[in-house]
Amino acid sequence: APVVRFRYRAGQVLNVRGEKLSEEVLQGAVDVALGNVDFAAYECHDDAAAPGYDVVAAMDWDPDASERLDDALRKASPIFDNWRTKGGIAPTRV
Repeated sequence: APVVRFRYRAGQVLNVRGEKLSEEVLQGAVDVALGNVDFAAYECHDDAAAPGYDVVAAMDWDPDASERLDDALRKASPIFDNWRTKGGIAPTRV
C-alpha cells in the first residue's frame, strides 16, 4: 500500500523567493544554531533589494546568533543557499 507523508500544510512555509522553507527545516536550523528556544519567524520585506527572514527567539542577546542561523539555514536548504549566494534573499536576522 502506498505511504503518504505530508511535508507541510498550505501557508505553513516561509517563502520569499520560491525556496519554501518548511517548519521542519526551520526548526532543525534553529535547534542547530540557537539550541532549544521558543521562536517565531517572519518574512521581512522591508529591504527593497532583497526580502528575507526575521526570527524572534526567547534567548539572551547573542551577537553571533543571526550569522549562525543563516549558516544553518543555508546548510539545510540548497535552494535557500542558492538565493542567498545570488543576493536574492537578505541575511537572516535574529
